[in-house]
Amino acid sequence: MPWCPKCKQEYVEGIVTCADCKTDLVENLTEDTERITFLETEKELFAKKFSEFLEYSKIVNVEYHYEETLKNWIIVIDEKDKKQVDKLYKAFYSVEADSVLSTKDTTSEVPTFHTTQDEMNEADISKDAEDYQEIPEYRSMFEEEELQDYLDSKNPKPKVSATYVKKEEQYKDLKSSADTFLIVSLVGIVVLILNIVGILNFFAGTISYLVMSGLFIAFLVIAFATYKKAKEVKTQIAGENDTTKAINEWLFSNITLEYLDSLVNPNESKEIQFFHKIEKIKELVERNFGELDDSYLDQLAEEFYNTHLDISEV
Repeated sequence: MPWCPKCKQEYVEGIVTCADCKTDLVENLTEDTERITFLETEKELFAKKFSEFLEYSKIVNVEYHYEETLKNWIIVIDEKDKKQVDKLYKAFYSVEADSVLSTKDTTSEVPTFHTTQDEMNEADISKDAEDYQEIPEYRSMFEEEELQDYLDSKNPKPKVSATYVKKEEQYKDLKSSADTFLIVSLVGIVVLILNIVGILNFFAGTISYLVMSGLFIAFLVIAFATYKKAKEVKTQIAGENDTTKAINEWLFSNITLEYLDSLVNPNESKEIQFFHKIEKIKELVERNFGELDDSYLDQLAEEFYNTHLDISEV
C-alpha cells in the first residue's frame, strides 16, 4: 500500500499523490521511528476509544493491547507524534467525561457531589449519584475519583493566563516596569542622600543606610536590565506584525468554513470538530510559514476562526 512520506498517511492502491500535502507517495516508509508507551489504563474501553480517536485524527501506527506484566491496557505511539497526541488526549478526555456526566434528559445538567444545600438537598444528591452510576459508560471509562477531579477542574481557582502576549504588548509592559523601578530607585537614592546630610530624618544607623542603599541600587539595576530587555523586544515588534499580517492574509485567501467542515466528522461533538479545525489551521500555517511558537499559533488560529468563520456552531 502506498504511503505519504511527509504526512505518514496510508492510501489505497492507485493513488500517487498525497491529498493533503501534494507529496508523491512511496511504497514503504523506511524511517525508523522510536515507539513509546503513551498511556496505561485498567479501562479497556477507554484505551479502545482513545486509540480509535487517534486513528480518526490521522495519527498512524497507534496500537493498544493488554500488557500482562503491567496488568494494564497500554497505548503505544510513535515518539514523534507525542506532542500532537498530548493535545488530542486533553480534547478526548474532556469530551468523553462530559458525555459520561451528561444526564439522559438532555438538559445539559450534570450531577455534582458537592452541590450547595440551596440547590439540592442531601437525599436528592444521593439519588442522582445512584442513578448516575447506572450509566454503562461510567464504570468502563472512568473512576469516580477521576470524574470528581474533572468536575472540580471545571471551576478552577483563578490563575495567571497562559495566553500569548504580543511583542508590542510585551514592550509596553517591560518599559512601564522599567520606568517604575527607575523612578523608585532615583527617588529613594535622593531621599537617602538628604537623610545623610541631615535635611530629612527617615533613617538612623549604619545598618539602615546599608540596607536601604542596597535596596535602591538593586531597583536601579533591575530598571536598566528591564530597559535592555524592552529594547530587545522592541526590535521584534515589526517582524511579528509583518508575520501576523502575512499569515492572516494567507488564511483569509485560502481557508473557508466549507473546507474545514469537509475535514471533520459531522457525527462528532461540536467541541471535537472545533478542535480539529483549529489544529488543521495551525498545521497549514506551519506548512507554509515554518515552525512557530505554539501559543502564538493558537492565538492566530482562534482569532481567525472567531473573526472570519461561523463561530455560532461551536
